[in-house]
Amino acid sequence: MSTDSLLHQKMQDKGISKRWLSELVGASERTISKYINGTTVSGPYLTKILEILDISVEEWNQCINVMNDTDRRKCEWENIKE
Repeated sequence: MSTDSLLHQKMQDKGISKRWLSELVGASERTISKYINGTTVSGPYLTKILEILDISVEEWNQCINVMNDTDRRKCEWENIKE
């Protein structure tokens, strides 16, 4: 599952719109859209989004695009150290 699928599912289950989520989080709709579309997988609002939608960190980290982003960052860091 990807983060966008997970967020869409949880928002639908809780009946939370993008506008309402942005108000609850205190972020712009544009910022929330980046999370919902899967283009942003981490950042300053992630903890609040996960809390509101009852998503565990473990569940979030199992999303395929989060795992790919983590692997990419690890490779970049290893190349810098060399």
